[in-house]
Amino acid sequence: MSAACEAEAGHRPIPPFDGVESFVPTPAMLAVLRMAVQVEPDPVETGCWYRHTCIAELGGFTAAQLVSQGRVGEVVRFLLSVRDGKRD
Repeated sequence: MSAACEAEAGHRPIPPFDGVESFVPTPAMLAVLRMAVQVEPDPVETGCWYRHTCIAELGGFTAAQLVSQGRVGEVVRFLLSVRDGKRD
């Protein structure tokens, strides 16, 4: 994931909005990001993961795509299992 995020290292924390100043995150997005920082505490890495990393177990979609599909619960359960050491 680091290679995908190197270009964003200078951005502000948790950058899933691509620099859009007026962007207001949804409660669903915030719920996933709050859980994700329990797995990856670096906010830049977390933002990159949210937007760019496909989750094979969830159909190969990114967390952002899954949230937009209303599948927040699945993403949160996935992150809980990673946090709890039940998967890599």
